[in-house]
Amino acid sequence: MSAANCCSIFEKEIVSRLLRPHKRADNHLTPTETDRLTNTFTQVWGLLWKPQKEKERGLERMSLKEIFCIRQLTMFLFGAVDVDDLQKIADEDTPWDSSKCFASLEEILVSSGNRLQRDLDRWYDTPDRAPLTIFAFFDHWQEVWMEQFD
Repeated sequence: MSAANCCSIFEKEIVSRLLRPHKRADNHLTPTETDRLTNTFTQVWGLLWKPQKEKERGLERMSLKEIFCIRQLTMFLFGAVDVDDLQKIADEDTPWDSSKCFASLEEILVSSGNRLQRDLDRWYDTPDRAPLTIFAFFDHWQEVWMEQFD
């Protein structure tokens, strides 16, 4: 697995889509954003190849904020990353079965959504101008938007 590849592709696909006033000339994550994304990537990759019941048990032990970050990263990997980039993120040089990876990402997406729906008082709000509704990793949306998961 390669968190660095994930961050690089995230910058290309998500950070580059930030609109004013959050647009960045360099399209790079800040160090704290990189840490958030890397930590979440490690959690997702830890769940990815486990059987569904183990995924669900793993998610049950996490906070709602962690689950939301996992959901946001999984949405990105499942919906905005092509097979070639996913293989770079997986750090696999040999042929691999991307369909199993996408099926597992879908399981994580469903399980995380079910947990959020069950345990949140109301469905979460999304800030205007969040690219592909992804906002959990950005510094400028932490205080106001991520507090709904505390």
